[in-house]
Amino acid sequence: MADISPTNTSPGIPAGAQKTANENIAQWDVCYAVSGTESAIADVATEAKTDVDGIALRAATSGNIVYLATTGDSIDTGISLTTGLTYYLSDTGGIMPESDLTTGDWVVRVGIGSTTAQYLDVDIKNYARQYG
Repeated sequence: MADISPTNTSPGIPAGAQKTANENIAQWDVCYAVSGTESAIADVATEAKTDVDGIALRAATSGNIVYLATTGDSIDTGISLTTGLTYYLSDTGGIMPESDLTTGDWVVRVGIGSTTAQYLDVDIKNYARQYG
């Protein structure tokens, strides 16, 4: 699977969630809710890791605050995204285009390419089913 590679190192902090990192999290990792107060890196291969609660806007080490873009936020990725294209959680905790979903992946939408170039409109939906 080919994750998108956002380049914007300062996408801003919208009014999204703020949780404690349960592990080291890189900027742009898609995170899932370990608990009501903790997040970790999500993964399409493990159903328990698909309860996505946001996209990390800054890197965070375990035990520190991770700032998350959540549904309704529009974030500047710094790269060209296709308007209207749906983006999904990947097997590395990243963001991939729909065309890269493979059989057995748990289907979790994370956003849609905005009409504003470079922006991802965060729109998280866990379909609770596997692809294929």
